[in-house]
Amino acid sequence: MIFEGEEKGGSTANDEFFDVLSADFELLDVETLALNEHHCTFSGLHDRCQILRKQ
Repeated sequence: MIFEGEEKGGSTANDEFFDVLSADFELLDVETLALNEHHCTFSGLHDRCQILRKQ
């Protein structure tokens, strides 16, 4: 799954959403870093991409 938005505590989703992500999905660090290397957002936004795999 590719998730784009703010991390936990931001405006994208509530804490329950991120609890489910951390319980049911594995963050793919190398792939996530590569995707975010050239990721651009509008000024004032703190979105980033995360690539996750269902456990």
